[in-house]
Parts: sequence; structure tokens; C-alpha cells
Amino acid sequence: MDEDAKAVATALARESAADGLRRLTDLLLRVADDDPGLAAIAQELDRITEELDQITEELDQITEELDRITEELGASDDGRRPVGVDPVAGRANACAPPLEVWCLPDGTAGASGSLGITYQGPRGLVHGGVSALILDHVLNVALSEQGPAAAGGELSVRYHRPLPLYRNFLATGRLSRGADGELRAVGEITVAGVVAVSAARIVGGRGVRM
Repeated sequence: MDEDAKAVATALARESAADGLRRLTDLLLRVADDDPGLAAIAQELDRITEELDQITEELDQITEELDRITEELGASDDGRRPVGVDPVAGRANACAPPLEVWCLPDGTAGASGSLGITYQGPRGLVHGGVSALILDHVLNVALSEQGPAAAGGELSVRYHRPLPLYRNFLATGRLSRGADGELRAVGEITVAGVVAVSAARIVGGRGVRM
């Protein structure tokens, strides 16, 4: 197996491990506090942790390899989608929600999926900060072709109604220009076509292309 193939296999293994950790975290948060199986689970996790500690050097080598790949690919693998460890769309980041993120040729960006108890705020509902994080990411994807001039700006978020856990949702973002000439990205999270959260990112700059 050549170096490139090894690097790809390593990245896929890390993504698979991160996905497993996401599922495990979700399951642990749903187990009752008095469940007798918790002690056995804790022991097994301790065993896994000890094994991981023993292969620290190997993990360091993997990290170095991933850093090399990231440097070769740049900030993203196709100019739009974040690589690896992004906290929203990074498949190798166990903290990232299980979402599919995309960007259409017309600049419209989107993300779809559902969120489990790992992302709970009020009981049974997605934490508002997580909703804001997802919308911020989607708006950034929509702005990705605008270059560094669109990196700053002001983000405002409005919560219309609670976003329930375990319900499929769609987050979308698109570009617009206000009457004052300022460039902005606007978007929303909808559930069954009903807006739950909306956001606007005002970038400014009449000279920024659109």
C-alpha cells in the first residue's frame, strides 16, 4: 500500500472511530442513572482508554499524517467543504453533528440531518447555541467564494420556535444584497417546511462580488 493509500485509509479509520464515539455518547446520555450495566460500560471504556494510551505514538504519527494531508489540500477539499476536524462538518470530529453539507452552483448552501441528545439544551430540544453554530457554518459556506473580504461581519440569530431532537431538519443559506449595497448571507433551519431558527450575516463591502 503506497503512502497516499495509507493516508486515505487512516483518515477513513479516524472518521469511523469518530462516528462510533458519536453513537456511544448519544447512547450513554440516554441510559438511566441506575442502570446496572453502567458499571460494566465504565470498565470497558477504561480498558479502551488504556489501550489508546499504549498507542499514543502511533496516534501522533496519524495526526502528523493528517496535518500533511490538510496542508496539501488547503483549507478545504473542494474549495467549499471543511476537511476532517471542522466542528460542524468534520467527519473525523466526534463533536461534529451528523450532517450532510453541500453547496449548489448558484451559491446556495445547505445542511440536513437530525440531532440527538448530545446536542440537547432544554429537555427534548436542540440547544440554541448548536442551532446558531450550524447556521453560521452554512452561511459561511454560502460566502466561501467571496474570499477574505467576507470573513468578518455581524451574525444575528432569531429563534422562532423550538427545534426538537431526533427530527429531520434542513438548514439553508444564500446570498443577498441590501438596499444599502451591503452583502449579506441569510438562512434558516426548517422542520417540515416550518422555520425554527433564522440568521443573517451582514458582511458589508459594496465591492465584494456576488
